[in-house]
Amino acid sequence: MINLDLTLILTEAALFLLLLVILNKILIQPIVYHLDARNKSIKDGLSNVNQNSQEISDLEAEADAIIKEAKKEAQSLREEKIATAKKAVQDKIDAKKVTIESEIKAFNDELEARRVDLKNSLLGQGPLFKESLKVKLISTSAN
Repeated sequence: MINLDLTLILTEAALFLLLLVILNKILIQPIVYHLDARNKSIKDGLSNVNQNSQEISDLEAEADAIIKEAKKEAQSLREEKIATAKKAVQDKIDAKKVTIESEIKAFNDELEARRVDLKNSLLGQGPLFKESLKVKLISTSAN
């Protein structure tokens, strides 16, 4: 039958346990340490990504607010410039109207003065005209 030696079994068991302790120190603990470090770095990376995503969202919202404010300011400035330009153009138009109206009044006054002069001149030449007409009528009836 099988012969079992108790010292041999105990020696083999002690060697097996010693091998497990040595492998644990040399191989298993460094692997577990690196796996834990890797898991920690992954968690930190995900935390940073979430934090960066939040910061990006905040910065985008801030940029949108700044752009919106700039658009409002630009629209206000544009409306102000348009109003200023319209007022300047209207002032020029009004000044030109006044100038044209004064020129028209001066022209009408001059025209009226010439009409009065012409009327007076014609009235002054009326007797001469009648005389020359009589002379021509007499000379044509004499022929």
